[in-house]
Amino acid sequence: MTEKEQAQKTPDEILGECMGKYSCVVVTGIDENGGLFMRTSVDSVPMMHWMMNRSVFELGLWEKTASNAKSTPESVDPTAASE
Repeated sequence: MTEKEQAQKTPDEILGECMGKYSCVVVTGIDENGGLFMRTSVDSVPMMHWMMNRSVFELGLWEKTASNAKSTPESVDPTAASE
């Protein structure tokens, strides 16, 4: 699936595709008035914090990998690397 196809889906479609696949979730969003909301199936606040932090970490890795894929590979001088 391309990024363009993913961007065209509605939040309801994306949530529908996720039904039955996960044991716990934290969903955040922005409503029509610009307010942030959060819904969770997790009763533990520390677990929610861990899930959110892990998500931000994974997103950072994904962005770094995506940006590195578009850049040209660096050349390495084998003689300098062995010193």
